[in-house]
Amino acid sequence: PDGRRLITGVSVVDGDPAAMWDAARGGLLRTFRQPYFSIAFVEVFPCGTKLLTCDHEDTVYVWSVASGVIERSWSVEYSGSVESSAPLSLGYFFDVKVSRGGEYIFVSAQDYGVFVWNATGHHLRTLSLQPGIPIIELLLDGRRMVGFMQGTREIEIWDVLTGERRQLLDDNRDVQYTELATGAHLVAACGIRRPADAGRKESNISRVAVWDTITGQVLHREEMYVTRGQVS
Repeated sequence: PDGRRLITGVSVVDGDPAAMWDAARGGLLRTFRQPYFSIAFVEVFPCGTKLLTCDHEDTVYVWSVASGVIERSWSVEYSGSVESSAPLSLGYFFDVKVSRGGEYIFVSAQDYGVFVWNATGHHLRTLSLQPGIPIIELLLDGRRMVGFMQGTREIEIWDVLTGERRQLLDDNRDVQYTELATGAHLVAACGIRRPADAGRKESNISRVAVWDTITGQVLHREEMYVTRGQVS
């Protein structure tokens, strides 16, 4: 959080560690080596004292940044989804997130959904999504998650504590969303839709929409001819 250290951690070779660097001088300060498999994702807790890593398989690790020691770890037990019977592509994590206050840990798994734990590793619930690659972001209140499957049209908001979900509304069903950004009460998503005239030579239309998460209604839409759009 102080901007003085940088964490890297996507492995190219099995056994490669995550590493902490001095951002100003470029010197290596510490490494974090998982006991098994390569590191697929790293996420720093907002407090800056803990580091979360996981592999592509089924194991999550929480480290002390100061000592480089694993404080706790746990493995995911895949089973039939609580809310969906979709076929599973087991053992493929796609993204990790830590809530703003550090209370909740989110790990999304392809074709499965999103696992939610508290900071001690206690499994709270599994949020089921449609089959595909899950894209997730957290709202700033720390207890709501926004998610969708990449390339789909449905964006949903989940309450982490109750499991309640609500779909954000959009009257254009031709958009396939690919990017997501969140704020305190706003959600922005970017996607593409094909021009109405199939014979046009321009790129697909990039569409950005902004929602109010209280009402679920679209506040603003913008469209442009670009190859790919992003929101932040």
